[in-house]
Amino acid sequence: MEGTGGISSPFNFQYRSHVNFDFKWVGDNPEEIFEMLEMIGQGAWGKVLRARHKASDFIIALKIILNTNKQLQESIQKEVEILKSCKNNSVVAYFGTCLKDNETWILMEYCG
Repeated sequence: MEGTGGISSPFNFQYRSHVNFDFKWVGDNPEEIFEMLEMIGQGAWGKVLRARHKASDFIIALKIILNTNKQLQESIQKEVEILKSCKNNSVVAYFGTCLKDNETWILMEYCG
């Protein structure tokens, strides 16, 4: 690096972002990115799974909600807005939201 006086760029570097600045999914098909490991809860609106991010082995909680009506969609949006605003070690971390067919996937910290 004669004459540049700086540091070279990383070699063979790939940056992959799956959520945008508004925490909405923008990457590849999430079903290809995550491996579903086990169901950890189920309720009237959907289920929560323990899932593994294949590329990093990072474990998350994946909340899958069936979008059945406008009132439910508004309720989900309120939950997402609250999760996005919470940044504290005592609150489950929010990693993003993905709309998949008739489902909303909420990616959250897994608390084993």
